[in-house]
Amino acid sequence: MQKDDKPRYKIIMVGEASVGKTSILRKFTENIFEPDIMNTIGIDFSQKDILVPFESAKKQVKLQIWDTAGQERFHSITRSYYRGSDAIILVFSLVDERSIDYITKWLSNIDEEVGSDKILLVLVGNKFDKVVGGNVKDVESKVLEINTLRKSGGKDDIVFFKTSAKTGLNIDEVFEYTGKKLLSSKIKVEDNKKRRILQDAGFKREGCC
Repeated sequence: MQKDDKPRYKIIMVGEASVGKTSILRKFTENIFEPDIMNTIGIDFSQKDILVPFESAKKQVKLQIWDTAGQERFHSITRSYYRGSDAIILVFSLVDERSIDYITKWLSNIDEEVGSDKILLVLVGNKFDKVVGGNVKDVESKVLEINTLRKSGGKDDIVFFKTSAKTGLNIDEVFEYTGKKLLSSKIKVEDNKKRRILQDAGFKREGCC
């Protein structure tokens, strides 16, 4: 049996109920959209191999994606999955004021749970197909405000995607960006580790005589 040695990344999808997390995942993994899909109960799981740009070519990575329930009673279960994940995709609905207002609450919960762990955060505003006139300036202003606060606190910016699970708008792009970002950051970390090991080895050789 051939060994599967491609990089694997654990990705958690979080957000309020009925914002379209499951629909996004099914569109990405199966190219299916069901308008009346049931809410996730607990945790669901899917995975998909994708090609992402790497140096002058493309590299295959495996995305292992956990779809979490948005209902309040499942939030403690959801939070237990944060640690050990490589990326968290926070989904909200562009046509649901409550889910937009709760973005900061979710980000606060994530920061509290993961602590100093380096986790990639991606913000996804779904249901763009339902936005009248395609105007989401208020949401974009909120994201800008959030990133300004994060930057002042020494945190990385969050990239924002407008998506539609119905039309497929930016669905692949969300996961391709996530895979590419994780691949480049993990390789950078590994290179730094190797460099430190070589430096330490050189230091020990110089000091052994």
